Amino acid sequence: SLFSWISQASFLIDLHSGGVEYEFAPLAGFYGEPSALNPSFAAAQRFGLPLLWKLPETKGVLSCECYRRGITAIGCEYLGRGQLSRTGTEAYWRGVLSCLSFQGLYTGAPAFDAAGQVAHGDWLLASAGGLFEGYCSLGEPVAAGQPVGRITSERGDVLEEFVAEDGGTILAQRNKAFIRKGDWGILVAKHD
Repeated sequence: SLFSWISQASFLIDLHSGGVEYEFAPLAGFYGEPSALNPSFAAAQRFGLPLLWKLPETKGVLSCECYRRGITAIGCEYLGRGQLSRTGTEAYWRGVLSCLSFQGLYTGAPAFDAAGQVAHGDWLLASAGGLFEGYCSLGEPVAAGQPVGRITSERGDVLEEFVAEDGGTILAQRNKAFIRKGDWGILVAKHD
């Protein structure tokens, strides 16, 4: 299986683009605490993206399963919406080389200095299926208690309103109009 094969690794960089259904602010995700002594956090800091997301530990996710096996792992996201981003591709290329240099696996260029703003938070999940509408843009600041999106029926009846529990910024959100119960809706992140 993939997990038995990957257990031979010492370092994993899992690159994503939000896929077709989501859009993310550019970020490098890490597991554990935001401490220089945490190898996952230290690697994410060297990736060169502006945000560092403390990833929720989710069973079955490749980077999480590696982290649980003692492998230094980070997971990155860059926009999405099913679109190719030349800027994102270049940022990923530079980030991978920087991390490999930081790990002592590449000598062609120095690693980036440790940088990035730490973000904490998890997805607000859909409690109903219907049509999703986000009210905010990526990176937009929101206040505690602020409505940030909703789900309506095909007739326009409001089935659910997403509300920011705490103040923060929109780190990611659904891109597709149709949403199913249990799908990710909006990710509001607090910053250190």
